[in-house]
Amino acid sequence: MSKLLLFALLFSKDTIITTLAPASLVQPAASPTKNGSHPATAPVILQLLNTSATPLRNVTLDWLLQSNGVVIKTGKARVPAIPANQTRSLLPGLRMPTDTSGETFLILRYSSKPSGPPLAECRILLKPWLPRLAIPPAGELTLADENDIVSIRSPAIRISFNRQTGWLMQYEVNGIKLLDDTIGLRSNFWTPGYNDSANGPGRWMAATRDPHLQLFSNTAMPRLIKIRTEYTLPATTSLLHLSYVVNATGEMLVTQEVEPDTTQAPAGDWPMPCFGMIWMLPPGFDTVTRYGLLGSGSTGISRERTPVGSDLLHLSSTRTGIRWWTITGKDGNGVQFIADTTLLNERTIGRQVHIDHPTALSPDRRPDPLPGGNYRYTYKVKPLVNSR
Repeated sequence: MSKLLLFALLFSKDTIITTLAPASLVQPAASPTKNGSHPATAPVILQLLNTSATPLRNVTLDWLLQSNGVVIKTGKARVPAIPANQTRSLLPGLRMPTDTSGETFLILRYSSKPSGPPLAECRILLKPWLPRLAIPPAGELTLADENDIVSIRSPAIRISFNRQTGWLMQYEVNGIKLLDDTIGLRSNFWTPGYNDSANGPGRWMAATRDPHLQLFSNTAMPRLIKIRTEYTLPATTSLLHLSYVVNATGEMLVTQEVEPDTTQAPAGDWPMPCFGMIWMLPPGFDTVTRYGLLGSGSTGISRERTPVGSDLLHLSSTRTGIRWWTITGKDGNGVQFIADTTLLNERTIGRQVHIDHPTALSPDRRPDPLPGGNYRYTYKVKPLVNSR
């Protein structure tokens, strides 16, 4: 907690500037008590600075606690009188989140009248996004290798890889297909509309379309199976590494890494437009629910649904700062993607779900190309399928 990043986003007037008192960050030892419970965390202590030239009196604070986009607690507190340009402490009546809590924000609204405009509003990050992406063992798995198709099976799942290409081609849980079995899941280093022909003949487009598989391996672990593939990307003198860890329920941890190929001549200055993967959905999915940055700059949960009668998603704008998102059909079955600490960018074009590493945005809101070098990210795929 001592290294916790704190920030507040002021949405209106800055009559009151709020920070978290250092004492809030001092946490007790994490060892449980004799009855197995953990000791209480430190109380939240706010430092309130009155920036106006007049004293502040009769101010009320309305607060809410948001965890992983969901409001879990609300409260109200009377703010003590604050002289002009002075600071006062306030205990709103809540404690810091525990280590098992999700990403937690404290959202504050100060007002002098119940229906009047706010004196100030802000958000304070109490606990950052620290997902537990590990795949737990969840039952027995079998592995078969026949006709260049490597298949992972359990009573619930059918997951297959093409040994000739290395790509995931089947992802089926409880009889529900969650991946198009023609295109499957593939790496992508290209952004529509970006032209890298000045730095070569569409090098990153070529790297996306024509990776050369060098290694395909599988490892059986206790109730887990790991698939590992390695490619060369000749067009960019790079190496591509992928791994997939799967359990018997269909949960899958995907890791992708690109690095320079040191056995080749040094690569030119060829910025990578995109670092991501594309998951091709089968028909029938119509709803995206996500937890990440909203249009206002706040963090929350949003949901989008395609027009009635359409089974194709047309949400082509890039969403940034995504912690997780789910894509479901009318029956509620679907798939969820969960980001690591670098978060994700998400874009859905038709049935293509783009799972991208964050990129900088240029002034016109288009992704700026990533510079060359080493890139790595991990995300978790979780099936959301009703049992049959």
